[in-house]
Amino acid sequence: VGAGKRYIPPGWTDWHVFLYEEYEKTFYYGYKMNENGEIVQYGDAPEDYSTDVIKRQSLNFINQSMDENSPFFILISVIAPHGPSTPANRHAEIYTDLISPKKPSFNEADLSDKPSTTYAMANSGDEFDAGDADTLFTRRVQTMQAVDEMVGEIILLLEQQGQLDNTYIFFTSDNGLHMGEHRLPSVKGFPYEEDIHVPLLVRG
Repeated sequence: VGAGKRYIPPGWTDWHVFLYEEYEKTFYYGYKMNENGEIVQYGDAPEDYSTDVIKRQSLNFINQSMDENSPFFILISVIAPHGPSTPANRHAEIYTDLISPKKPSFNEADLSDKPSTTYAMANSGDEFDAGDADTLFTRRVQTMQAVDEMVGEIILLLEQQGQLDNTYIFFTSDNGLHMGEHRLPSVKGFPYEEDIHVPLLVRG
């Protein structure tokens, strides 16, 4: 905090991060990035889709590192599938008939055994029904397609360059999201499996 929009933390040789500004509500299109100290504005063109931008930056860095015969560490963090879960244009019309998996806790009728915070959130008036769950689930799946493409292209590059077996790959996420479980809307921050159960895959 207070370091400035052009700040680059010590230890990073290539730095590309989103800039958060109060009026911004999405980082899929129309966002700014600090790119090695330069502020870059992205628009609404298909090539500005943030997952694709980060993919290009990541592939460039990996290629440069291999050209220099230099070991490298890269941390890739995309906004997807975080709300508003905006898919790339090329994925906006696929998987449109998906039905979200409904657990026994979906729209749970009796919350008498739940903490007051859960009960208050569930009864805040922000109703989240099966249709809402299906719509959000579909958009999240659509949004993850660009992530899947990015991971695939990075793996392919490492394989083509003979570095896949010389590279450790960690895949994880920050948190889960409620989608109607315990009558909670699309929120996080509760001590339930939906929030705390995240993937951790390691290859190397």
